Amino acid sequence: MTAALSGPAFSVHDIPFSTHGSWFGISPVLAEKTYAEDLHLVSHQNGMHAVLRLVPLDAATGERTETRVEATPGLLSWTG
Repeated sequence: MTAALSGPAFSVHDIPFSTHGSWFGISPVLAEKTYAEDLHLVSHQNGMHAVLRLVPLDAATGERTETRVEATPGLLSWTG
């Protein structure tokens, strides 16, 4: 197991979570000035395009649940 890179926390609303050189990121930003409530796997190849929507569900009820997203350069946390 390797340790996650540390660094300053940032908002995925401002900076997509991804690794250097990646064509994919995780972000609520779907395109320029277009935001979604949910996080999405987005492609950065030839612009920004949503590939997969991530919806937080309560394991007991299957209903949508409130979550909090925290990101540092080496770790994305999605807690509810």
